[in-house]
Amino acid sequence: MSRANPAIVFLLALVTSGGVGPARAGGADLKHEVQKLFDLGKSIRTRLEAQKQYEHLQSRAPNDARIGYAYALILLSHHRYGDAAKVLDGVLAKAPDNLATWQTKIWLSALTKHHDQALAEIEQFVKVLPREDVAGDAEIPYLDAARFMGRLVGYLEELSRHGGRAVVPPDFAKRIAARLTAARRAAFEEGRQSVLKEIAQHLDAAETMKAEIIRAAEKLKQERLRNLERRRQKAAADFAAVKDRRKELLRAKASEIDKIDDDQREVADSFSEVETRAAGIRRELVTIGAQIAELWDLAEDPDLTPLERQRLLREAARCERARSDQRVELVGLENRMAALNVEMARLRQHRQTLETRYDRELGHINELERNLSSLDNEIITVRARRITGNTRQVRDHMARATALTNYIPLPVSLTLEKERLLDSF
Repeated sequence: MSRANPAIVFLLALVTSGGVGPARAGGADLKHEVQKLFDLGKSIRTRLEAQKQYEHLQSRAPNDARIGYAYALILLSHHRYGDAAKVLDGVLAKAPDNLATWQTKIWLSALTKHHDQALAEIEQFVKVLPREDVAGDAEIPYLDAARFMGRLVGYLEELSRHGGRAVVPPDFAKRIAARLTAARRAAFEEGRQSVLKEIAQHLDAAETMKAEIIRAAEKLKQERLRNLERRRQKAAADFAAVKDRRKELLRAKASEIDKIDDDQREVADSFSEVETRAAGIRRELVTIGAQIAELWDLAEDPDLTPLERQRLLREAARCERARSDQRVELVGLENRMAALNVEMARLRQHRQTLETRYDRELGHINELERNLSSLDNEIITVRARRITGNTRQVRDHMARATALTNYIPLPVSLTLEKERLLDSF
């Protein structure tokens, strides 16, 4: 005797459950319309047209659960899982005893992380199953359904234990199993234990990977610390060798700079003194020049006696000699100021040269100290760094280890379901 196909059982349930008598009179035409729905649903670009076609079919055959199921298959192919779940709710309302619809709906709830809803739907689904075993191969879909529930319950239990959002009551699996026949209970437990084992294997592999990554990272950390310690020892020795030299350099720099500053102040004072004297001579030269001009003007007076004229000319000559002496002194003062400016420039250059030389040597010592301090801080940071092993590779592995589809694929084949659905018209 051949085994019953669960999908055929499902489609027969859809056909016989929803009061579809009026639609069967035009079955060929309805099949054509459903085929059109599938054609429009092949591309996301014709999504709106497919939705309108679905609404048209709903209005034409409102009680035919196959219409909603066909549209749900399209939504699933486009990964519109939330919308598909809503449509399947409507399908279940018309065909509440349908195994495949229940399994797909429960799977969607778990996939979209509505875990509490998935658990509630499992409790509803188990009530749909016959209380007694069915004879022959007709029992196979129910055994498969029990195995599906067992795998999903085991998956959610394991997810709950590893920090997932699923919160499975401790007695949940026991309550579900209690409502099953002995054969289905065995299938349920087989599915549950197999998925627990599979998840444990994946998680163990992830933990092994994590432990290996931690060991490797710890080894690198210790190697880095040893390297840093070696560098620090050398840096400490280099700095210790010149640390006292810095104090000597600072004292010598301060002493030489102070001497230059004293010399600069002395030169500046001398320059100010000479400049003041030169300014006074320049004023005297102006005054003497005015006196000489006035004496010459007076000597030109025709009413003067020869003796008076001679006296005025002698006085003018004396002023001229005095002016000449002042000019000679002014030239000497200006030369002195020029020499003082040269000396001031030499002192400034000497000061800059000294500062550059000292700062270069001090800068080298300061750099050694900064390098030592930087190594100390880096050693503290590396020592304090916590190695979690939570690398991207581990996170990806953990994500795969807890992914629903790794253990429980979509309960139906979209391509085969479309073909079987069309064959049912």
